[in-house]
Amino acid sequence: MRAKTLILIAALGALGVATSLAVTSVNIVGYVNVTLTGSNFSLITNPLVSDATGINDLIPAAAANSKAYQFDSATGTFAIGTFDDLDEAWIGADITLEPGGGVFIWNDGPDMTVTFVGEVWMGELSTDLPSGFSIVSSKAPIAGTADELGLPAVPDMKVYAWNGNGYDIATYDDLDEKYIPDVGIDVGEAFWVSNPGGDTSWDVSFNPNE
Repeated sequence: MRAKTLILIAALGALGVATSLAVTSVNIVGYVNVTLTGSNFSLITNPLVSDATGINDLIPAAAANSKAYQFDSATGTFAIGTFDDLDEAWIGADITLEPGGGVFIWNDGPDMTVTFVGEVWMGELSTDLPSGFSIVSSKAPIAGTADELGLPAVPDMKVYAWNGNGYDIATYDDLDEKYIPDVGIDVGEAFWVSNPGGDTSWDVSFNPNE
């Protein structure tokens, strides 16, 4: 994905959040700009928590015949939505964008910028990584490599980051105890994970107030 992302975090108060569960903060909000490359696929997520999760609320305008593909790891199939310029809405499957997930967007027009606005999810964050393939993203609005983002140390687990023409691939090497090579993930970018083992989870602690 050829994307430029920006996150702006604004502290609205001095109140911190301390909990054993993942929560949204009442005092940190932000926005993220994600570029959808023209006449190409982008693999994106909304890394911020908002009341709306449907694609019609989060991406209310797009080029005619643009498509959204959401992967279901349980069935191995994609749900597909298409932007209808007559209805000015995405029709077909109910596509959602929210922290931890991801959606392929085929932008059938020129480059366009999508702005997500919402609260930063803080605390103990957990994302399911089922056996096999899944599309996931960081629930914390930060960029980094697979190691920096805290993906689990599962031997031969692979990360596939879409670069606009193909995939940059990192594999967990249990001898070096790290993902090789250092494939970077942007804020607002989702990616594939191939989990060769049993169902597991991606667990991180994110507390920017500390």
